Amino acid sequence: MSLNPQTTALVILDGQNDFLSEGGVLYDAIQGTVNGPEMIEHLNRIIAIARKSGIPVINTMVAFSEGYKEAGEVPYGIFAAVGETGGFLKGTWGAQTAEELDVNDGDIVLEKPGMSAFLNPEFEKTLNARGIKTLVLAGMLSNACVECTMRAAYDRGFEVYNISDAITALDSQTHDATVEKSFPLFSKSLTTTEFAAQV
Repeated sequence: MSLNPQTTALVILDGQNDFLSEGGVLYDAIQGTVNGPEMIEHLNRIIAIARKSGIPVINTMVAFSEGYKEAGEVPYGIFAAVGETGGFLKGTWGAQTAEELDVNDGDIVLEKPGMSAFLNPEFEKTLNARGIKTLVLAGMLSNACVECTMRAAYDRGFEVYNISDAITALDSQTHDATVEKSFPLFSKSLTTTEFAAQV
């Protein structure tokens, strides 16, 4: 079954300098994982495929205020870990779209104060306004922003796909476990090549 460009959106999660550009706080970690070294190449390929097919591209980027107040008074878990990196702060180079990621003025760019793209109300408003029924997810991290957005989309009745070779985590073991055990519960998996064939 082919994807309908009129009702499908490609969502790139956290394609930011702190993940994907040399000098970013988590660049080295990403480069050492499965899919990591090819992330920019694969993300740019699926972006090009989407544009050629008329599928809108939505870039959602996590961005925290100084002091990480969005993480609560006493951050724990992944928010505490992010705070320790000092990355993903609003207005900084690290929080900006990765320098090598293919973006243009027609793309939708939305900040989010946490894991799920749905935390920014404009995300769902944009989807509804465009009649989007199907989301194709790619980006970082498999077990965090990608999975959180995936679960939220699934709960809301969207058809959800993931691009398995355009997603990664901070370590390969976590990525593999997430893709094998969790993703099938909430999405359908495509490779970059399979995505191209679907549109």
